[in-house]
Parts: sequence; C-alpha cells; structure tokens
Amino acid sequence: MNAEAFASAFISYWLIKFVPLWGLCLIATSITYLGPLVYISNKDLIDHHLTNLSNIINSQATQVKDLAGHHTARATETVKAYAGDYSAKAQEYIGSARGRSTSPEVTGKSSPSTPMKSNTPMKSGPGSPPSYSSSDFPHAPKQEPTPGVTSHQEQYENSQFGGQAEASY
Repeated sequence: MNAEAFASAFISYWLIKFVPLWGLCLIATSITYLGPLVYISNKDLIDHHLTNLSNIINSQATQVKDLAGHHTARATETVKAYAGDYSAKAQEYIGSARGRSTSPEVTGKSSPSTPMKSNTPMKSGPGSPPSYSSSDFPHAPKQEPTPGVTSHQEQYENSQFGGQAEASY
C-alpha cells in the first residue's frame, strides 16, 4: 500500500508539470475503471508474480533476521568478555585495597602474636556486612529554613561574582 501511494505521488508530481488538470482527471478515471479489468483478465499471471515477490521478500527478511541474530550474539560475547575482564580487575583492586589498612594504627609495643587495635570498636566481623546505628548518621533538621534568598537571581547577585557577569541558566 505504501509503495502504491509513493508511486502514484511520484508519477503525479511529474505529470502535473506537463499535463493540465482535466488531463490528470481523465488519466485517473481511466486507471480507476480499467485497472480491475486488466487484473481480472491476467489474474493468474499477476498472482503468480505477487507470490514470487512475497517469497523473495520473506527469504530476504529471514536472511537479514538471521544475520542480525548472528551479529548480536557475537557482540554479546564480546561485551561479556570485556565485562569479565573488567570485573576481574575491579576485584583485584578491591582485594589489594582491603589488604592495606586505611585506619590509623596505634603506635606502641605490640607483639607479633597480638593484632593491632584501632580506636573505634568494630561493629561487625570482617566477612559480614557492616551494621549501622542511628548515631552513625546526621540528624535531620527539625525547623523550616529561614526566609531570605527567594530566587536564583538573588543567590547569584549575592555570590562571589557580585552580579558582575550575566547568569547562565
């Protein structure tokens, strides 16, 4: 249907430059009445060609679909390989970072058999996820913000620029 619309629009675009309006109307009427007669008289031939065209289009669509599936599978394998490589690198970096101590160590005499202790008590074991308490987080404000700056323009004018340059929004 789209191909027919395109073809008719394309042909009418070129015909309208050379043929007057009454000629275009005559051509359209002739095609409207003669088209079905031509189809009826050559139905077997036209249907055979339409069937061949449909088979060719379906085989091409299947070939494109298979090719796209093949390329998608290869791209997926490549991405999985890259993800595995970068995941291994990240695990390596995390493992080496865990091996280093980031907390301050207590200076003083300690025997090799006794481990060093830090100033903060450990709330969970090394293999378990950390447990948090409400004291670990800051408190939420309990009062409304004070009125003052009401717009971005006021903030900009009161900023370090002092309103010398134009604000970019």
